[in-house]
Amino acid sequence: MDTTNPARSKLRIPNDAMYRLLREGCIIEFNVKKAAGEKVDLRGCDLRGLDLRGLDTDGLDFSDCYFRQADLRSVDFRKARLEGASINAAKISGA
Repeated sequence: MDTTNPARSKLRIPNDAMYRLLREGCIIEFNVKKAAGEKVDLRGCDLRGLDLRGLDTDGLDFSDCYFRQADLRSVDFRKARLEGASINAAKISGA
């Protein structure tokens, strides 16, 4: 991890219901709640090692997120913000 970059040294692990759903692998439930209008703030979050296949990323802001070794296969990020995100060693085929 690049500790010289201030954004990388301040990764968030929020006590937030939507973030916890991702940490627990509840992608379908996350997508349902997001579609129902639940607020999602994932900027600067630690998402390392998570299996995010099937995640609806439309409109999500992943700025400065850390996806190290996350499974992002077939995740469509075209309508998501990824500025400053790290995908080191992530599984990204089809993403």
